[in-house]
Amino acid sequence: MKKIFVFIVMLALLSNCAHNLRHYRQYQTTERVVISARVGPTIDPEERVQFDLFPEIEGFKEATFFGITGGGYEVRIETESEKFAAANRDSLAVMILRDYINRYEEIQNARNNFEKNWKIIDYDNMGLPITQYELNRIRKPGSGRMIGGATCCIGGGITSLALAELSGERELFSEEVGDLLFIGTWAASTATGVILGEKIFRSRALNAIKESRKPRVVE
Repeated sequence: MKKIFVFIVMLALLSNCAHNLRHYRQYQTTERVVISARVGPTIDPEERVQFDLFPEIEGFKEATFFGITGGGYEVRIETESEKFAAANRDSLAVMILRDYINRYEEIQNARNNFEKNWKIIDYDNMGLPITQYELNRIRKPGSGRMIGGATCCIGGGITSLALAELSGERELFSEEVGDLLFIGTWAASTATGVILGEKIFRSRALNAIKESRKPRVVE
């Protein structure tokens, strides 16, 4: 019973893992940031189209960037009806966007190289990149593998032990085959947990970043 309880607890930890994104909600802005000389201090509607920025923002009028203490930027977007603000806490955010605008035409023909150089793994709801660096910032690399492996190690151990005991009671296999069945099932379940755990943690972390980056109405 104790092993079953531990197994349930481990599953709960895996399925309800919450990533710490407090730094997205609590920050201080600094001075205005000029992302690139090609756009100046403010991105206007023409520049927005020219550089394919903020495609999901309707009624776009202008966007202005401000630095954030500790890295990243806050972008303030004015539309025809409202004003929004969104934080990007990736420490490389300004440099990535600057490189994107400065080399826009070149990057369109070699986007894979651009994404590889900056370790871009996904994009948020405004079309701005999410990097592996930012993902690592909110989770410890390998944490998904560790918890997933431990979870399935425990669960697989219980399952394989039950199968081995059942086969022994019914004399389905020899003792040696039963031992191999126990070890094989345990190892396979642990390996599966490592793969699935990392995949789940990565997906949850990316979704958390996207959610935290969504523009909020300020006026």
